[in-house]
Amino acid sequence: MSNISELPIDSIEIDSFKIRIPISNIKIVDESLRGKWVLVNEVSGDIDNKVFKENSLSKNENGIKIKYGIERQNLTGISSIASEEFLIILINSKLLKGRYFEGITKDNIDIVYRELINHKVVSFAFDDLLNSEITDVDFKRDVIIKSFDNVVKTLFSIAKASKKKDEGAKIYVQKSNMGIEFSDRATQSYLSNPFLKVYHKGIHCKKSDDKDMREFYTTYLFDSVEDSEIDNRVRTEYTVKNKKHFRQYNILSTTLSNILNLTQEKKLNILRNIAGKHLLKKQVRVRMIKEDLTPSDKIILGLLDMLLQNGIAFSRALESCIFSESDRVKRSRLKSKLTNLYSKYLENNDDDIKAKNTDFFVNWLLG
Repeated sequence: MSNISELPIDSIEIDSFKIRIPISNIKIVDESLRGKWVLVNEVSGDIDNKVFKENSLSKNENGIKIKYGIERQNLTGISSIASEEFLIILINSKLLKGRYFEGITKDNIDIVYRELINHKVVSFAFDDLLNSEITDVDFKRDVIIKSFDNVVKTLFSIAKASKKKDEGAKIYVQKSNMGIEFSDRATQSYLSNPFLKVYHKGIHCKKSDDKDMREFYTTYLFDSVEDSEIDNRVRTEYTVKNKKHFRQYNILSTTLSNILNLTQEKKLNILRNIAGKHLLKKQVRVRMIKEDLTPSDKIILGLLDMLLQNGIAFSRALESCIFSESDRVKRSRLKSKLTNLYSKYLENNDDDIKAKNTDFFVNWLLG
């Protein structure tokens, strides 16, 4: 089994977004769109997602669903009688079909544009797509990792506790769904409680209860993507809700073009900021033994083995064991003793490698 650091890690890219294009910049091809009006929150400017999905014009093909609607928005600082109309499209990376795992990038956004035009719902220029404002942006990053169940357990163990509804961690460990998520995509507390999800993409593609995803996988990915690229694929997703949310990260322009050109460093910093709102920076220290006892090597070895089985890497276990020892010499001896036991009996066994993988992922997520 390889260590995760040796395996390919994709860049952070856009998975889905909602775009708003001035109606004056488009030509309506499908006249039925004119009856698809959606609601706008007058205070935040956000669109009610539930109402949008119910009232939008939907184009469905082989598990790909793209939704179109028209919004009328009051113009800021002008009488409520004055308003402007916008085309709203809910766009996702399934439009890339066989290149789905790339996510939406500046190098393949032309494919997205062509697919939209081919729906024959509306017609507009490519530049109008790039220069329009986007909201509800889901970013994704995929990584190939084995023993994902250990990652879920570890993330849950370091999740910040909360008694509030729709806060805290929710885990799913099922044949059709495995992962952990924080908050809700529709949350209005996105600045303090943004949406974050880490889940097994391979299970989602092949065994999910999501019929559309299974149909999409069978049509576009089954024959073109190796099982090894899917079976252990883990996806991290996070949502940046709107212009106000982007401003929190000093991103002032929310045009599609600008968001497509964000650096990997910027997107990773956003991810780690969001992860930090939900996860403790340090794992909870494990209480190994009472100070008034001197454990035998066998007991120490058993405890170390138990920690590895629970996804805690030796480096963290060692830190926990020697943390409370204030005497420098004794701490050095204890460290040497534990390291020798680990090296001789536990290093590079299956549980040790799984624990290292989990530790690597958590460190990457939190920085």
